[in-house]
Amino acid sequence: MIRGDFHLFSCRSGQPYAEKVMGQLEYLINQRGGELRGKDHLRSHEHREMEFIDYFHDENLSIGKVDRRHFEDDEMKLNLESYENVRDKDVYLIQNAYNTTEGLLLSQNIMETLITLDSLRRVKAGNITLVWLYFAYGRGDKEHGKGGIPARLMADLLTTAGMDRLLTMDLHADQITGFFDKRLVQVEHLHASPLIIHYAKSIAGIDATIAAPDTGAAGRSEFYAKHLKDDMVMGYKKRDYSVNHKVDNINVLGKPHKRAAFIVDDIVSKGSTMIKMMEQLRKKGVKEAYLGCTHPLLICDAIERFDKFYQDRKHPFKRLIGTDAIPQDDAIKERPWYVEIDTSRFIAKAIYEMHTSGSLTKLHDPFCVEKYDLWVGTNKD
Repeated sequence: MIRGDFHLFSCRSGQPYAEKVMGQLEYLINQRGGELRGKDHLRSHEHREMEFIDYFHDENLSIGKVDRRHFEDDEMKLNLESYENVRDKDVYLIQNAYNTTEGLLLSQNIMETLITLDSLRRVKAGNITLVWLYFAYGRGDKEHGKGGIPARLMADLLTTAGMDRLLTMDLHADQITGFFDKRLVQVEHLHASPLIIHYAKSIAGIDATIAAPDTGAAGRSEFYAKHLKDDMVMGYKKRDYSVNHKVDNINVLGKPHKRAAFIVDDIVSKGSTMIKMMEQLRKKGVKEAYLGCTHPLLICDAIERFDKFYQDRKHPFKRLIGTDAIPQDDAIKERPWYVEIDTSRFIAKAIYEMHTSGSLTKLHDPFCVEKYDLWVGTNKD
């Protein structure tokens, strides 16, 4: 048996992404349905898949409807539409915690997520999976002085609100998964690296030394270097924590052996780390610099700074490769230096596997994008 009938909801900031995921889920279901119907005999797991495929088509599934009212004091009232019956169903809630394109603040998106989870739990949803690719407050994974641990608090809030499972992408620190009680919440931690590797190798043909901007990105960069078959250098960062987003200096350990460098990290916020790293790599002979990240926050004056470096022909900066885990408006997506990778089919595949009791291990394969036809494209296609 599959995990109850399938149902998908979204919060306001997650609505555009949810629509993309639903479209890609239909694509995968049609593709897989054709494969299974061509077989003479089905295995037990394939019978579960066919049950979901038939249900998806028979019910003509769409994104669930929620009535939301925002009051002048910023409080919110939320009700599922009366015809939305989720009792005992396998429910997926999609939300973008950081999405400036919808005009909502991070705190508003978090609160709407918590209220929606609570509502779904109170109407007896059987199993609730939150699709939250950017884990808000993920950089608050350590206690500094007398400060709290915001990432742990966020895990507790999501658990209390009623979430059974979290599907997220490139947590700032793997230890965040340990903030959840495994008896109550299952965490599915995916990585954008298969998508970025596919773009770098098969689409853009980037041949470069992999560069880790700091020790925290070393493991991620080593993964890229191994599967792109490139050498690697690492940056040692000195940061002034008394000032937000300030990097004092970066020293590069190792010598790049190619004229181009590919700097990879999980988050680009103001871009200070990436910019310092490019400056140090230029001193070591690098002529072209490509930046790759899962979560391009691009706050403060990051856009203007990258514009300036791109227009400077003497500067090595060529391209910033991000994903739609952080939605960008058209003004940013039209920048010649910005590439946004569509992750919706990759996430739709994860949802399909979870709902049919399949395995997500295949999505950790660095070359799964080509193997399972998970590439949709970029904003430059």
